[in-house]
Parts: sequence; structure tokens; C-alpha cells
Amino acid sequence: MVKDTIHEGDEREPPIGGNRPYHPHPNKSWTSPLPLSLPDLLHQRLAFWETAPTYEGREHIWRLLRVVVEDAELSLSEKQGMLDAEGLVLPTGGLLDGAYDRTGVRYQVPVYCLAEPTNLVVEVVRAPPPPAASPTQTQASSQTSAGTSPSPPPSLTKPTPNPTLLASATVITTPALTTSIPTITLTIRFSNSLGDTTLTNIPETYTATQIAEAALAQKGLEGRVGAILCLGRRMEGGRGVREQGWRDGVVVQVMVV
Repeated sequence: MVKDTIHEGDEREPPIGGNRPYHPHPNKSWTSPLPLSLPDLLHQRLAFWETAPTYEGREHIWRLLRVVVEDAELSLSEKQGMLDAEGLVLPTGGLLDGAYDRTGVRYQVPVYCLAEPTNLVVEVVRAPPPPAASPTQTQASSQTSAGTSPSPPPSLTKPTPNPTLLASATVITTPALTTSIPTITLTIRFSNSLGDTTLTNIPETYTATQIAEAALAQKGLEGRVGAILCLGRRMEGGRGVREQGWRDGVVVQVMVV
């Protein structure tokens, strides 16, 4: 675990009530006791996110916080909506000082997960040399430079179908099987404190985007669907929810933009 050194003094005032808007980066730079390469830094971040739920707090909130910190495709307003939907309170607006859930549990993200150190080691990766030309390529190149084109490959002739066999062939048709599509019931939680809605008898073949749009229509909300999250992970809009980790009883978060 990295022991971070905060510049401009290490003392912070304890949070005093309230809930401030989320800001993604700490206001102070930090320096690692030993210079870190980027792979080392990413390894330490991964170790934190994988072990944090075992100490305190709910696992799905830790996953949500990881998405808020690491997903560069989400806008600041979408991230704020995710935090608000879970009822998380940020007394200072930064995860470095901690966020609190509805039960008062604190979720604090270390500085090395939020920013790179001032003494990060930048590794220069050199491109490998081009592979040597094979003898076949060399011969083709020499023929081209000499004004002659390489010999074409031998042509392959298609076999001609036998009319007699085709006439005697029997076509067997199988009647279509009628199967019922299984349905699911799930709860959608909207961002910006727009509340929840429960969808019933939704075909499992529906994509995440189709489900989110159906929830918008049922709730009578205006706007379009932004990010869709389940258990703190961002879902792909074109795939079903069950194949992306959803299970009965799990709430799906939908960002309304």
C-alpha cells in the first residue's frame, strides 16, 4: 500500500455536514515515497478496489465509486447523478475525504486512485524492427522491379452439379417450434433523484437500452437514456441485462440526460 505524501501540508479539516458537488481530482498533488512506474501504480489501484469491500461498506457502492473515478466516458453530471441516486453524501465534494451512504458508512478513496504522483516514472516503449522479407516476397519484388509479373496461381474449377441427382433429391421441411420467451421483473433507479420504477413481464431478449427506454416511458419522464449501470458496472446498451451480470432483486441505475 502506498503511503502518500501530500504537498502544502498534510493536515485536513474534518468534514462538517452538508453535501457538496462532486469534483474528480484532489486539490493537492502528492509524491510517492519511491518513484512509481505506471504498471506499479495501476497494480496498486487494482489491489485497492478489489480489497476495499472486504473491510467496510457495501460492495455495489465500491463498484459504483470505481466507475465514477475511472470511467472517462461519463460526464461530470452523469457521475453526480450516480452518486445522488445512491444517496451518497460528499461533505467536501471529494472522495479523498470520503463519501457517506444512508447508514453513515464512510467510503474513502486513497489519493493514488485519484491522481498520478509527481514522481511517476515514464517508460519509453520502442517499436520493434520490421520483420525480414521472406524468400517468396523477395522473389516477387525482384520480378516486379524487372518488369515481369509473378505467375498467377493455378485456377480451380467448380464442380458441375448433376441434374439427375438434383431432380431425385427430397426436400424435408421441419415445422417451426413455438417457444415462449422468458420474462423478468426489475427495478430501475433514475439519476437526479427522479425516483424508482418497477418493470414487469419484460422479455429477456430486450436490450439494456430498450429496458431503460421502457422505464422512462412508464415513469413519464422526458430526456434520453445515458449510462446504464448494474452492480457498479457500466452496461452495454445493445446487450441483455442478465448476460451482463443482472440477477433477480438487483437494482439497475439509469442516467437521464
